[in-house]
Parts: sequence; structure tokens; C-alpha cells
Amino acid sequence: MDNNFNGNNYGNNNQYQQNGYQQNGYNQNGYNQNGYQQNAYQQDAYNQGNPGAYQQAPQGQYAGYGMQNQGPLKTDYSLVAYILLGLVTCGIYPLWMYYKMIEDVNVACAGDGQETPGFWKFFLLTIVTCGIYQYIFWYNYEQRLRANAPRYGLYIEETGTTVLLWLVFGAALAGVGVFIGFHILIKNTNLICGAYNNSLYGRY
Repeated sequence: MDNNFNGNNYGNNNQYQQNGYQQNGYNQNGYNQNGYQQNAYQQDAYNQGNPGAYQQAPQGQYAGYGMQNQGPLKTDYSLVAYILLGLVTCGIYPLWMYYKMIEDVNVACAGDGQETPGFWKFFLLTIVTCGIYQYIFWYNYEQRLRANAPRYGLYIEETGTTVLLWLVFGAALAGVGVFIGFHILIKNTNLICGAYNNSLYGRY
């Protein structure tokens, strides 16, 4: 009887491990096939009996979006280009840059249960609200970057509040604060996109 009990217990444990770990691409040491350690979000979901609640996007397809892999994301967004090309193009280049940043972040952060509003929604609501919506948008944008950093083994110190303070109150510093705010957004976008590329393609 004891042998049967032990055998059933052992079999159940094996089945639990197969369903809990291997189904989600993790081995018993907590590492996935790309060498990234299981992050806090996935560990919490696993402990709560729902290991699939927060997963990295599978290779070749971005979870939650159904978008096919189009290659590495852009990782060289630049504040200098933002300023200089913005002047040369009479403000058109920054708009293109917003479009690309939003698109890339939605890919890199896919599967987190959120979606950053698209460029046209951002653009139109910013006009309708006389510029107020852009502050809400960039606050949420930075918060999403920060929340997704652990899934790639990263840590982002700046919060949405940090960016918001630079964009709003930093404008009083001859406008310099606005550029500091965008520097933070650009830097952290490059960081997340670079980590995403590494997770799919190795060192890129």
C-alpha cells in the first residue's frame, strides 16, 4: 500500500512538473530556452496555479497580437536626431519617431495584458485635449517599459512620474527639461527593444 502511494505521488509530481514547467518553456532550474531566468511576474503566476498568465512572446509570433516576426526592432533611437531632424523636417521626423517607438514597444511588451495606443490616437487626442493627453500617454508609456523590464532580466530606475515631472515642470528650465524627459523615454525604449532582439536573435 505504501509503495502504491509513493508511486502515485511520484507520478503526480512528474505530471505536475511537466505541465507546470515544460508546457511554458521552462526547465526545473527556471530558465527558458533562450537562457533568460524566469521573472517575477511568471513566478507569481506559477505560484498562484496559473503559470500561463504572463508569458514571453513565443518565437516567430508576438503573444496577444498575432503579428509575425518582422526582424529585429530598432535600437538606435536618438535624442540628437530627434532634435536636429525635427528642425530640418519642420517637426515631421519626431512624429515618425513616435510612430515607430509605439509600434516597437507594442511588439517588445506583447503579452503583458496592455497595449500602448497607436500613433493616430495619440496624435488626435493630443490635439483635442490641447496637449494634455500627451502627458498621460508618456506617463503610461514609461510605466509599461519599467514593468516589462524584469521579463528581460533588466531594471529601469525611472518611473512614469519621473518623465512626467521633466515634461511638465522641466519646461520651465528654458525647455531643457522636456528634452531630458524624452531622453529617458528614448533610452529605455532602446533598452527594451535591444533586450527583445537579444532574446530572439542572440547578441544583436
